[in-house]
Amino acid sequence: MVTVPISVIIPTWRRPAILLTTLNAVAHCEPQPAEVVVHIDANDDETEAALAAAPLPVRLLHTKTTLGPGGGRNRLMQAASHDILVSLDDDSRPIDKDFFRQIMQWTDRHPEYAAFTIPSWIRDETPTDVSHSITESSGFEGCSVVLRRDAVMAVSGYIPLRYAYGMEETDMALQLLDAGFALARVNSPHVRHDISPGHHAHPAVDRAWLVNTALLPFLRYPFPYILLLPLKVLRRMAFSLKYGRFGTVCSGLASIPGTLWHYRELRAPVKCSTMHRYIKLTRSVNR
Repeated sequence: MVTVPISVIIPTWRRPAILLTTLNAVAHCEPQPAEVVVHIDANDDETEAALAAAPLPVRLLHTKTTLGPGGGRNRLMQAASHDILVSLDDDSRPIDKDFFRQIMQWTDRHPEYAAFTIPSWIRDETPTDVSHSITESSGFEGCSVVLRRDAVMAVSGYIPLRYAYGMEETDMALQLLDAGFALARVNSPHVRHDISPGHHAHPAVDRAWLVNTALLPFLRYPFPYILLLPLKVLRRMAFSLKYGRFGTVCSGLASIPGTLWHYRELRAPVKCSTMHRYIKLTRSVNR
């Protein structure tokens, strides 16, 4: 079996069937990654036994306390044996057979980038862009990103939240940019993301998204950018209220003060120049 020096890292919690689907997709790639490491979050008594049916060797990490996807990724990045990390969710999987060969080509040709976002396609969507282009980016998607281990080990890492929507990737991107690293977006290879329709509308997810909308600027934005915090919260509230999610808005707002207080010691704002660069890159990508 031909392998390439890549560590695939996947956090999971009580979704063994979809995880096995992802592992099957990884196993069908040529070449294969040198290792696959899976982090099983706390109170999951299903996944380890199910992985006896995995089509390739899997190294397992466990925790007795809930870390969420971000905390799981921290442990996975620390434990990985190789410098090139392919970060997937348990429901996101490679589409291209030469997926890992393409990744090695990108990382070898562009050592200036610390992260490469891979395009993800929801469920039955068909990839429409098969070109091999690369552009500088302001962020990435945790379900489909290539990371350099030496870069992510140079920053503080993800905040361990049970629901990290609106926080996880942007927080890490800001940390990497602030440390002087550059991020990229490539048009190939591709990832299939089997996220459930309406998943983001789940009350716990919607509530957490509102809270995290306040937490991110509280932890990372320098003055005067932190003054944007109320505006961002209002925009997220307006989005949720548009869909009639009054209960989650009320519970989310009530949770914000306590959450900010709980994480106050982790506040480490980036430089104003980093925020300027981040905003400029975001605007250029969204044009």
